[in-house]
Amino acid sequence: MIIKLNDGEKSHTGKPFKKDEVKEMVNAYRKLIDPDKDLKFAHFTVYEILELFVDNKIIPKAVLSQINKPSATTEYGVKIYIGRHSTERTCPTGRINDYLNRNTAIICNTEILGFKKYLDILDNTKSISMAVPGPGDAIDQATICPPDCPEGTYTDPSDGYDVGNA
Repeated sequence: MIIKLNDGEKSHTGKPFKKDEVKEMVNAYRKLIDPDKDLKFAHFTVYEILELFVDNKIIPKAVLSQINKPSATTEYGVKIYIGRHSTERTCPTGRINDYLNRNTAIICNTEILGFKKYLDILDNTKSISMAVPGPGDAIDQATICPPDCPEGTYTDPSDGYDVGNA
């Protein structure tokens, strides 16, 4: 189910915030890092992400042929920013103390303009969404650890190792 943070009829824990606030969150994180060494963002094409699901037999390969390409040269992707909940406004309702001054991941769609050239498809007239975004939206409502760490470890039975808890 799609839950939009700016939809008064849906129950959610987040607050609506827009492109400018995403920029503030990203800038708040980047003030704390060495810009020449530390991660600023990660980018994947839509095809790469879907291919991962196909390779792991989660979705059928036929899905890859359904990727919408308005032109032969247009590709889309997702950019994963690291941001920081530096204001109460971007923290989930009732969880300000848990999230304030913590880093988070923010995912937005991109149009790939060329090698290492990604245009964010963020729209400042819309709010951040949970689950599946609409055009111009981004996602910030990821489970982050801390504060929401699993209580136990969930190790891979084949080798006893779990990258997520390392």
